[in-house]
Amino acid sequence: MENSFGQTLLYGCTVYTMEDSAPREAVLVQGDKVEAVGTKARLEAACSPECGKVDLHGAAVYPGFEDSHIHLASWCLRQTEIDLFSVKTLDGALELMRERAKSVAHGEWVRGGGWDKNVWGRFPTASDLDHVFPDNPVILGSKDGHSVWVNTRALQEAGLTRETPEPPGGAILKDEGGNPNGILQDNAAGLVYGAVPATGLEATVKALSDGMKMLLRMGVTAVQAAEGPGTLRALQVLREREGLPLRVTMMVPIDQLERVTQAGLRYRFGDEWLKIGPVKMFKDGSLGASTAYMYDPYEGRPGHFGLQTMTPEENDRAVKASVDAGFPVACHAIGDRACHEALNSIEQAGSPATPGARHRIEHAQLLKPEDFRRFGRLGVVASVQPGHASADRYVADEQWGKRARYAYAFRSLLENGAILAFGSDAPVEVPDPLLGIYSAVYRRRPSEPESTPWYPEESLSMFDAIAGYTKGAAYAVGDERLRGTIAPGKLADMVILGDDLMAAPEDRIMGLEVRGVMIGGKLALADGSF
Repeated sequence: MENSFGQTLLYGCTVYTMEDSAPREAVLVQGDKVEAVGTKARLEAACSPECGKVDLHGAAVYPGFEDSHIHLASWCLRQTEIDLFSVKTLDGALELMRERAKSVAHGEWVRGGGWDKNVWGRFPTASDLDHVFPDNPVILGSKDGHSVWVNTRALQEAGLTRETPEPPGGAILKDEGGNPNGILQDNAAGLVYGAVPATGLEATVKALSDGMKMLLRMGVTAVQAAEGPGTLRALQVLREREGLPLRVTMMVPIDQLERVTQAGLRYRFGDEWLKIGPVKMFKDGSLGASTAYMYDPYEGRPGHFGLQTMTPEENDRAVKASVDAGFPVACHAIGDRACHEALNSIEQAGSPATPGARHRIEHAQLLKPEDFRRFGRLGVVASVQPGHASADRYVADEQWGKRARYAYAFRSLLENGAILAFGSDAPVEVPDPLLGIYSAVYRRRPSEPESTPWYPEESLSMFDAIAGYTKGAAYAVGDERLRGTIAPGKLADMVILGDDLMAAPEDRIMGLEVRGVMIGGKLALADGSF
């Protein structure tokens, strides 16, 4: 998406630069950068005769929203696969799949995901799927991404039997007879994924093109994608053919670090549209799968502490290798023990010398009180997903008990000096920044406005919640000089909302209209009313 505009004046709006909380009247854009922010009269005086003037008729303008943690191609492809995200029962899921079975070729792999055993009341099994798909291998990822549900045909294709050993950091659930029951968790999921044919390049490119435009309609102008080289390649092809709809920073999977460095690539290699980001690694599982790695057992499950997908020694080596290569790390850690050990590895390795390289913990869902201070002291970014807080509140209370007081503790992190970078973890949650902002401020589900806020002492102000999707997100990948606020010299990336989010009552937030975005000085998605 190349900018071809000269000068553009946006006026008739309330502008929140996020440099501070004071509203402005207008923004002047020159090419793909912000030239000035201020009153309409002052900026109009600076306009050239050819300046394009756009009356926004009372809209509110914010920096473009940036999703700091999204599985980009996975979410885009999910729009074309079996999507169980909103299905509330196992019977409902099976009925949906019976319809899909009518159009699937014999022997073809069936993919999808979004199921939640905490909503369904139990894990589904291979036999549940066998009744619907006796001749097609099926693999369906859980909502949290840390379990997969497969049928018997998929187990056969992957060569899994009762004798298959569990890999370190993984679990193969068994039935009463000791046979795999169709659920594989964390590192064990790869045993089946290795048998699944790779999604073709063309299918991925098409899904990315369509899906990224959907993200634009949510006000998202930049993403930080936690995926591998297949997604990076597809993004490059998409850019060559039609341009990228939004800006992308790609994380580097730890198992690809050696290849990346051997190829001569460094942190932040690329440009304003597509660049290389931090190294992604996993320290534990998830709350939803009961595999987040804990100091104390899960409530009602003596002896169950979750899974560590990396030992402390393995984590130390991975972080040091990343730092030695000039990369910061993005370490997935959810349980309190996983977070503590991840911080230990970061503290031991120190920071890379590369400018703008900031270590981050992805999710940081449960922390020991003493670890809040370590985020600020070590300069570790808290890359968190506020939508998880409202979605997971009941599960956290059930599985973590009183420890949940320190779960999704965004205010405690902020007050201890941490920079918050907000994301969605889509397809785990919907990648709508308004949902994340609502959850961070009100600490409850939008569908339950009468419910008691969950540990309201961890609520954020509206300004701080928006900052997580703007300047905090840009800071996390060293791009605070390029985007994240509306200021002279920064990229002209903005979201235009129909009403003022900063002043919106709670019951209006989820209904706010995204009237348009500007990205690189180019207006998109305008509905004709401007």
